[in-house]
Amino acid sequence: MGVRSKTEQEEFEEFRRANRLREAMATVRKIEYDCVGKLCERTFLKTTCKNALLSRVGAITVYPSHVRQCRGYFGDGDKPLLIAAIASPFGEDKTEIKAAAVKKAVKDGADGVEVYAPTSAIKDGCLQYFKRECKKLKKATKSHTLRLAFNCRELGERELVRICNVAADAGVNCVRLNAADVSLLSAVRDGLKGKCLIKADGAEQLSSFISFCNVGADMVNSGNAFDVAAYLINTAKE
Repeated sequence: MGVRSKTEQEEFEEFRRANRLREAMATVRKIEYDCVGKLCERTFLKTTCKNALLSRVGAITVYPSHVRQCRGYFGDGDKPLLIAAIASPFGEDKTEIKAAAVKKAVKDGADGVEVYAPTSAIKDGCLQYFKRECKKLKKATKSHTLRLAFNCRELGERELVRICNVAADAGVNCVRLNAADVSLLSAVRDGLKGKCLIKADGAEQLSSFISFCNVGADMVNSGNAFDVAAYLINTAKE
């Protein structure tokens, strides 16, 4: 192999840098930021949307009442997904109320919805009720993405794997596991066998984000989403 000229070496390095940047951008799209559970004043939402655009994270999750406002902050062009969180945190609203909230969120401009599963009904073994709810919510979303969030602190591993399969079979596109637990995520991944996407939660550091991705998370929620995204992109540019 011949020795590269200075120009060829520079072109090669630029090619490698471009590849690293593409890979980093694809990884960054897995990162999501959750506004639910925070005091979401106008200034906070506006700043969050600006940071989400600049960092190019995959999505932000907001309360249904903030969907239209955030859609306006995002504007046109390439932007993160805007996901409406419904019935947080235990999913105890009636199915009809959830379905109505889904329809309104979609109408207001949400790209998808993240509905909290009925924890009490699941614990009581009412899987038929749960399955019917999944189907009604799927119908309400029409062509939009339906995610289902599970309160993993209240559900055992086998129980969670079972209901995630029920949700996937009913048309749910993604399940969110509200627990920073790599082994639990791995068990659900193995149990689902690719039936739907999986969103992990609680990756506050880069190391935990990478760990979740390595065991099969398609999306990862992080309270430090914008910092993690900036680090990945800046490192790829070096």
